[in-house]
Amino acid sequence: LKVILDLTPNYKGKQKWFGINFNRTDGGQDVLKEKEAFQFWLKMGVDGLSVSGIEEVLTSAPHRVIEWQNLTKNFSGNDDPRIFIAGTAISENEEILQLLNRSDTDLFFSYYLRQILLASKPPVARSVQQSVENYIESCGKSWPSWALSGYEMGHMASSIQQHLHGLVHMMLFTLPGTPFIYYGDEIGLEDNQVHKGNAPWMLWNNSANGGFTSKPSFREAPLLNQTVQGQKSPPSLLSLFKKLSLLKIKERSLQFGEFQSVYSKGNVYGYTRVWDQSDRFLVLVNLDTQSAVVSLVDSSLPAKASIELSSNTERSEGQISLTDLHLNAGEGLLLNFPYVA
Repeated sequence: LKVILDLTPNYKGKQKWFGINFNRTDGGQDVLKEKEAFQFWLKMGVDGLSVSGIEEVLTSAPHRVIEWQNLTKNFSGNDDPRIFIAGTAISENEEILQLLNRSDTDLFFSYYLRQILLASKPPVARSVQQSVENYIESCGKSWPSWALSGYEMGHMASSIQQHLHGLVHMMLFTLPGTPFIYYGDEIGLEDNQVHKGNAPWMLWNNSANGGFTSKPSFREAPLLNQTVQGQKSPPSLLSLFKKLSLLKIKERSLQFGEFQSVYSKGNVYGYTRVWDQSDRFLVLVNLDTQSAVVSLVDSSLPAKASIELSSNTERSEGQISLTDLHLNAGEGLLLNFPYVA
């Protein structure tokens, strides 16, 4: 378990850095004492630091971000690496790419993938391909990251069409880089859940209190299928999430593998992940509300591949032909095939 601490001073406000001009020389530029806070927590042993609203800092003083990055590196060792994460909630993808190029941090958090999938309904495969490839190329030597939801945007289930939920998790865990998962997205938690707080609670069971307290906390007990208890047994979104998590940890191709788009027609997008002599993975996502038939003919691909995992719970295991492949509406399909010398 690694602990990354978010030290954004006004993380829920419109001005996350209180509008401070870091170029001032009268002492006002250091009023937040963020460097002292960084040093304190790094000395305490946290594995990394995260700040959002990075565009506010880059606008007035880009050198400040470099100082934070260097400060974090000074606490890093070969056996104890520390990372610095910068983030933004900006919704325009072109602006996100510009910030990515200017930030030069270990990891850059944004809602880039969210904007791709919300650009049109259903998303067009060619547009998705171009946007994904542009982002990976813009990352350069930086490690990519992907996110659909967070405290600024809310939960995935409240903005992404339901038939795409499993597919979205499939993309998050199979695209190169690090997936960011907002609490509750693994069970389809919605922002409009009736509760007494400002954000929905993670629901453990369908009791009147959601599993948190002995006092009733909801006007109505939550539905069982929206709780952790109700999704422990497959088929469920939580079950798919767990399987994808384990594959991400286990398979080198999904961790470090080269990425290549291999199919982009209509609303179906496909890409491969390949690492050395490890098993190869082919990912196909049907972003449409209708089923689709795909024919994949490429020198880098075999005639058949084995089904590793599907967001469609009715999909049976076994081998499948790549020249006559049927995808259900909203299906994310993960296939594997062996390395051949």
